[in-house]
Amino acid sequence: MLTIRLRREGKRKQPVYRVIVSEKARDTLGMYLESLGQVNPHANPRAVVLDVERVKHWLGQGAQCSNTVYNLFVDQQLVAGPKRKVGSVKKTEAEAATRNQQPADSAKEAEKPAGEKKEGQPAADKKEAKPAEVKQEAKPAEDQPDAPRG
Repeated sequence: MLTIRLRREGKRKQPVYRVIVSEKARDTLGMYLESLGQVNPHANPRAVVLDVERVKHWLGQGAQCSNTVYNLFVDQQLVAGPKRKVGSVKKTEAEAATRNQQPADSAKEAEKPAGEKKEGQPAADKKEAKPAEVKQEAKPAEDQPDAPRG
């Protein structure tokens, strides 16, 4: 499947992007089929130079656009339609969302009556029985201090 996407070039902290056509599975820094233009986001206003005929040709051949390139084409009026949402949830934001959900679950458990059994946990009577069993097992070993160890 062919895709039209951006390839980052330029100096450090001064990127310039090249609009390329390549296989979707290929790395953007690898080989590509054709360069369709350049985008300089630091120019004021943003400098966009595209080969419009070649863009229309590749779109006609069934090439898909990345979300950013699609929005760029909408700005340049090469494609009609609403812009696509660009971006993803950062890992830290996703972790924060899961942290916010966990206290709500524990608050629901706290609202349950004390005698009610919680799912996946043994009853309170069984918890008390286990330490007593451990003490009983430990007593015979204490009664025979002269027993050989080995």
